[in-house]
Amino acid sequence: MMKRQWQTRMIAGAALITCFMAAGMAAPRINITVQAEQPKPISADMFGIFFEDINYAADGGLYAELVQNRSFEYSRGDNRNWHSLSYWSVLESRPGQVLVTIETEKPLNANNPHYAVVAVHTAGERNGLSNEGFSGIVVKGGDRYDVSLFARVFSGSPKSLLVRVETAEGEVLGQARMMGLKDEWTKHTAVIQAGADATNARLVVLVEGVGIAGLDMISLFPQKTFKNRPNGLRPDLAQTLADLKPSFIRFPGGCVAHGDGLENMYRWKE
Repeated sequence: MMKRQWQTRMIAGAALITCFMAAGMAAPRINITVQAEQPKPISADMFGIFFEDINYAADGGLYAELVQNRSFEYSRGDNRNWHSLSYWSVLESRPGQVLVTIETEKPLNANNPHYAVVAVHTAGERNGLSNEGFSGIVVKGGDRYDVSLFARVFSGSPKSLLVRVETAEGEVLGQARMMGLKDEWTKHTAVIQAGADATNARLVVLVEGVGIAGLDMISLFPQKTFKNRPNGLRPDLAQTLADLKPSFIRFPGGCVAHGDGLENMYRWKE
């Protein structure tokens, strides 16, 4: 009981002292005179922009790549809702015709070890994978898009890959066939010209024939980029930033410099 009374008196005394101090320490009056007729030069180096790689700022934004998770490296370490097949869907002409797995043995690159293995048990016209991009792939009618991927045959005789850009309703906007699949990782390229505008398109990669094929580093890239640079930036966004005429660009910007934790922080020495 005595201890509780002592604590109450201490709190009351501290509050009373605080009130007296606040009353006796009124802020002094300060006068500021602005001499508008005497301007000083402002350094051109004071104003710039910073780039923070969050949400769709880089992938799905400034960087013009249209395929999301193109090398099957998404993981729960970066986002608890992600996995290696995030934003990919399995396509099959009939149920049970296709099995898709993610493997890491003998990868294309040790730094990006994951790749998709598409096993086609029965030949069909629609066996493979589709990618939805970043909330839908945007294409413009008449524009040309570079398609590239790495593929290899593990068994059987998949003879070719049919790559399409199509709407969410299945309308084909453009396609290209990649021939000559080999039993070692080989890069295949093609160009697709979009037949119409679309904001909800997807990229479809179909395996033609029966067998098991590996796929990795799948890309759909517009030929029209900022300053027409291959694998460059989206021209509308990059031009908007250029029009600001910044004196500097800070990268990385914001809290992304240290990541969400040790798992995804920037490793400058690597």
